[in-house]
Amino acid sequence: MKVKTEDINTDGLCLDIVEDLRKFDTASDDSRIIRCLSPVNASIHIRRFGSEIYIDGFIDVDVILKCVRCLDEFECRIHSVLNRVFLKDSKERQKDGEQELSKEELDVNYYSGDELNILEIISEQIILDLPVQPLCRTDCMGLCPKCGADFNKGECNCTEERHIDARLKKLKEFKIN
Repeated sequence: MKVKTEDINTDGLCLDIVEDLRKFDTASDDSRIIRCLSPVNASIHIRRFGSEIYIDGFIDVDVILKCVRCLDEFECRIHSVLNRVFLKDSKERQKDGEQELSKEELDVNYYSGDELNILEIISEQIILDLPVQPLCRTDCMGLCPKCGADFNKGECNCTEERHIDARLKKLKEFKIN
């Protein structure tokens, strides 16, 4: 879904979007591809003041993630608040190689041409709001490092001694009063 910048005025455009997430498989490796359970629901308001474009709104989607501790898949609701500022990309900025950015410029996005790809912006926001370390639950106990048994489903057959890191065995001899 693309929006022409000349169609956006100071009153703005209000968009209610319901879109299938399969169009957003933008990850470079298979482990980070987003699988969704529901369509993306987005309510977005776009305003333009001169060459500056302001986009804000809300995005909701249910996705399937993989727990980093036990590797089980689980459902997660992503609720994103979208607040972006876009400036027209200048030819001077494009031809310069490396540039030092000020703190204010870190919150600015740039666009070129006369269109904004709204679905791409929504996709980026969803990816930014994915948890860095997704957990199926906060008390997930993970997997046994020796045999791979899931501690959430029960104990493993490994002995207690095997779970102690060899570098830390000496600490077991200390007595705390």
